[in-house]
Amino acid sequence: MTIRLLKPYAQRPVNAITTFPASVEAGLIAAGKATADLTGGVQYFAPRPGLVLQAKQIAVGTVALQAEEQTTVTLPEGQVLLVTGAASTVGSVSRAGSADTWAVAAGALAAIGPYAGPQRLSIACITGAITASVREAVLAATGAAVATISGTGIVGQPLTATLPAGVVGTLQFTKALKAAPFTKSNISGAVANAVNSLSYTVQSGDALYNIGCDASSTVSSSNVISAQAGAQTAPGQPAKPVLTAMAGAVSVAWTPGAAGSTATTSNIWTDINGNVTQLTMNPQTITAAAGTPYTGTVTTLNAQGAGPASVQADAVTPTAPVSADMSWLFKNVLFGSSTFAAQVGMHNPGRQSILFHNDTPYWGQYILASAPNNDYNQPTGTWVDVPPNAQVLVTDSGKPYVRGKAFAITGITSDGTTATVTTAAAHNLATGSSVRIQEVTPSGYNGAFPNITVTGANTFTYPLAASLAAATAPGTWAGRPLTGFTVQTKAIK
Repeated sequence: MTIRLLKPYAQRPVNAITTFPASVEAGLIAAGKATADLTGGVQYFAPRPGLVLQAKQIAVGTVALQAEEQTTVTLPEGQVLLVTGAASTVGSVSRAGSADTWAVAAGALAAIGPYAGPQRLSIACITGAITASVREAVLAATGAAVATISGTGIVGQPLTATLPAGVVGTLQFTKALKAAPFTKSNISGAVANAVNSLSYTVQSGDALYNIGCDASSTVSSSNVISAQAGAQTAPGQPAKPVLTAMAGAVSVAWTPGAAGSTATTSNIWTDINGNVTQLTMNPQTITAAAGTPYTGTVTTLNAQGAGPASVQADAVTPTAPVSADMSWLFKNVLFGSSTFAAQVGMHNPGRQSILFHNDTPYWGQYILASAPNNDYNQPTGTWVDVPPNAQVLVTDSGKPYVRGKAFAITGITSDGTTATVTTAAAHNLATGSSVRIQEVTPSGYNGAFPNITVTGANTFTYPLAASLAAATAPGTWAGRPLTGFTVQTKAIK
C-alpha cells in the first residue's frame, strides 16, 4: 500500500507520500513513524538531472524515469516531446509558465509541441516507468511541405510565409492547437494563389494555436509560430480636463485616453472629494457646492482596468444658484393625435411645479420627456393619465408633453356618407363632441371631427367626404377638446 511519513525516513521528508514493501510499511506504522492516512501529504519524487533534449543527438535526447522520480527538461523551439508510459504507469507532464498538463498512463502520449522558443517541461513518474524523447516537428500538408514563416506571433502583428526563391505555389495558413488533441485546420480567408510570399495578421482567437503555412509545391520543411496574446494594456492617460464654473455646478470638458489592448469601456470623473461620476457627455455638467473651489481628474477604463488618471484640472469655484420665481401658463391645448410640448427649465432644477389641469370631460395624458433632477420620483418616459375635470401636480423639472388619451376601436364601417364607430369600452361622449380618429385603414377614416352624433354607449357616427370600404385595421379614437387643458409651471419657494 502507500503511506504518509510522520517522521523522516530513507531520505524522504515528513509528510512525504511514498511506497515501500508491505513489511516495511507495517513496521513504520507500528512504530508511529507513518500512517495510512494520506491527508495533507505530498507525493514524493526523487529528483533526477534534467537536460536539453536534442533530436539530432538521440543518445542524450532520452530521459528514463522510475517510480517516485521526476525531472525537468528543456524542449528546443520547433521540436516535439514524445512521452511513453510502461504498464501500470501513473505520471504527468506539465509546461512551465502555462496551465498545460498531460496525464501519463500505459502507452504513448500524443506529441507535445512544437512551440516558439525553448520550453521547460516537468515530467513526474508516480508508479511504473516513463521514457521521453524528441523529434523534429512535422506539420502534415496536402501534397507538400510548408513555407518558412517569420514574425512575432503576437496578436495584431503580421506573420509572413515565404517560399524559396524561384518557387511559386499556392500558400494556405494553418493553425494547430498547442495542446492535445493538437487539431490542425486551415485559417479561413488566409489564402493566396501563385505567390511565393503571403502575410496574415494574428487574431485574438489565435492565442491557443501554433500558426503554420502549407504550400502546393514541395519545399523545405518550415518552422511554426506560436501565437501569443501579447501585452494586455489599460488605456492611456486622458488629456487635462477643462472646467467651467456654473451656478451650483461645473462643466467638465474632457478627452479620453488612448485605447489599450481592448476596447474602452468607460470614462470616469473623480473629484477632489473622491466622488466618482461616469462621463457620458462632453462637456458634462456635474453638481458642485457653490463658493468652494472644485477640481478633479479623468480616467479611461477597459477590460484590463483603469489607465493613469489625467493631470488634475485647474480649480474653479461654482457660483450660487440664481433664485427665480417664474411661471408659464399654456391654455386651450388641443391634445389629439399630436402632442403639445412645453419646455420647463429654471436656474433651480427640481424646485418648480407643473400643474396639469383638465377641465374637459375627456381623458388626457402627460409625459416628462426629461427630468434631470427628479427628486420626487415622478415618472419619466411614460405617459400618465389626466382624468376628465381633474388636476395633477408634478413637482419636478423636465419637458412635459400633453396629448389626448387614445382608446381602442373594435369596428368602423361606412354607408357612403357616414362612418359608424364601435368602441371597445363605453365612450362617455355626448352628441356634438369633437373626436380624433387615427391609425385606421383605409386612411380616409382618419382625422379630426368636431361634431359627432352619439348612437349608443359604445357607438357614434361622423360624416365622411367619400364612400369607404369597411375598416380592416380599426385603430383608436381620442377626445379632442377645443378648450380647457392647461399646463402651468411656477417656482416653489
